[in-house]
Amino acid sequence: MAEIRQIDYDKISVSCRVKGKDFIPNNWYVPARKAWQIFAWTLLQIRKGAVIRSDKDVDSFIHKYWEYVEDHAFAYGEEKEDED
Repeated sequence: MAEIRQIDYDKISVSCRVKGKDFIPNNWYVPARKAWQIFAWTLLQIRKGAVIRSDKDVDSFIHKYWEYVEDHAFAYGEEKEDED
């Protein structure tokens, strides 16, 4: 099993091109505290040995987070062309 030893935020922004990303405008933001809570909860579950059983479950998890963003995001400024 692979280990996560550090978080490389630059690699994440380049490699995390999953379905739905292009449907979220780049001027949408979610409250940082809630995003942090979801991220922290996920890491703690992984640390406790939790696993995601299938690619279908991964897609579902990502889609539900995307829906959360759609429901809770607010727009700030104007939407611009993606720079990444």
